[in-house]
Amino acid sequence: MFSSIITSSIGFKASQDNPKQNWLTLLEEDSTHIFVGVVLSVESHWINTTESHMIYSFAEIDVEKYLKGLFQKNQTITIVYEGGTVNDFTIRVFINPWGEIICYPGQIIKAYCKIDKNFGSILKAIYVEEIKSFEKEKNLGTLSSSEFIYEEQGCNFEYDGIKWSSSDLPVEYYVNPNTADCTGEEDAVKAAFQTWEDEYYSLIDYTYKGTININAPSNDGYNVVFWRGNGFLPSSVLASTYFYLSNSRLVGFDICFNDDYTWSIGSQSGKFDVQNVATHEAGHTLLLRDLYDTSNSEQTMYGYASAGETKKRSLADGDKRGVQYIYPRWSKPSVTITEPSDLEQVQGLITIYATISSSYDIIEVKFKVADYNDFTYDSGWQTMSKSGGYYIGYWNSYDVYDGWYYITVRAKTSKGIYGYDWIRIKVMND
Repeated sequence: MFSSIITSSIGFKASQDNPKQNWLTLLEEDSTHIFVGVVLSVESHWINTTESHMIYSFAEIDVEKYLKGLFQKNQTITIVYEGGTVNDFTIRVFINPWGEIICYPGQIIKAYCKIDKNFGSILKAIYVEEIKSFEKEKNLGTLSSSEFIYEEQGCNFEYDGIKWSSSDLPVEYYVNPNTADCTGEEDAVKAAFQTWEDEYYSLIDYTYKGTININAPSNDGYNVVFWRGNGFLPSSVLASTYFYLSNSRLVGFDICFNDDYTWSIGSQSGKFDVQNVATHEAGHTLLLRDLYDTSNSEQTMYGYASAGETKKRSLADGDKRGVQYIYPRWSKPSVTITEPSDLEQVQGLITIYATISSSYDIIEVKFKVADYNDFTYDSGWQTMSKSGGYYIGYWNSYDVYDGWYYITVRAKTSKGIYGYDWIRIKVMND
């Protein structure tokens, strides 16, 4: 997600032919310890330093296998990572292409770590990959229908379901133009936020408050874009976004650019354009997620970028739909899938029922079915017909292999605003 990594979302030095493998290769070079183990417990605490006020999570791991490093099998160790929840306050840190680091008891993980000088001999997690969850079949994730949107390939957006309160608009932010690589970074960041604000069908609004001398993420009431080098971020990361949440409401952010890379204003060989990356990162302040399917490579929220790139300075159709959906100028229709039910087991030809309410005329209602894991199956958008108080569509599960699938229903109003609902079904034809 550019988000936490703008190279997580835009910044990686990752080839598009196999970006994940390229990313993991970079991590192995950057990590002094790599191991597989079971998470025994997790505790989150506020840690105050002279620079920041941050939540850190400490996960106790029973190590099963070491792939790199000097530890021994069956040793219990502790890893630490930024982010977590204390009482009703949450800090989320997107520091890799697939989101934040989260550990929970019972999870089997593969961890890439370094010794953290701030915590003595404790290992700081750079990346954590889930190998297996004992509850995976029961718990398919924490997303709700308001949090996930799957559009057609090449025009996607994914939304995290959390937003600014209307009373917090316009969102105020500052810039610390502290990179020595170029001049004009302040104006480049301003232009990036303005790009999202200029989307006519959305009400998102930002206000630039000026420069400020802050160069560390902190829950301090200031939303700041700054540069930091000397290994502050992993070498495989272009930028990282930190989110501050209170009672599931977005209340702040910081964006850190990795100053170990070389930055420029405009397209220059071997350098990363500030506005290109900043526009992607600004999208994360809307809680838009990174996209990784190569069919979305023209979207601003595509999770990879290269030196000299400037195409993410402007929004593509998926990006526009995302900001329109989260902060619509006109209210979006309310969509509810009534049949099948979420997590229902289905077989053969199924009938999909949905109800829709709206303040404006509904001009289009469609559904689609997609594979839950990697979207290798995609039915494409299919028109639903209205009968009585329902919109109805039909789909044949015999067309796919057994497994988990999404059903998404999308309604469009005469104002051009979309509303969505989605459920998960388990196909069991055999």
